[in-house]
Amino acid sequence: MPAQPPRAPTKAQKREIIELLHDVYDAGKECYRRNDTDETVASVLEVMPGWVTALRKEFFGDGGGNEEMTALAGDLESFLTSAKAAQSECEQKAQALATEIARVEQLRKRLAGIEGAVGPRLLSRVK
Repeated sequence: MPAQPPRAPTKAQKREIIELLHDVYDAGKECYRRNDTDETVASVLEVMPGWVTALRKEFFGDGGGNEEMTALAGDLESFLTSAKAAQSECEQKAQALATEIARVEQLRKRLAGIEGAVGPRLLSRVK
């Protein structure tokens, strides 16, 4: 049995896809407006997503993303930048705290040495 040629949209389906793309795609920004995608256009028109992708690329632009995806990507980058800055600050504060703890442990050892040198009898008079 010979292989079937790939299905292709009819002229009417092509016109519908292009008409809808005019409404939902920003050719200047090369992305969909709001939340639309090739898949949402295909779903609305009940056509193959690949047909929408091919026509979008041919007549409108390569970008298949949308404004919501771009905004979300920007929000994620902002969050990561501030989270990394906060993490770095926490690490610096943790290091400073570790340094102070080590200093206090040395002071405690020094106090124990002094208490041992003074002796229990004299120490009981000081307390």
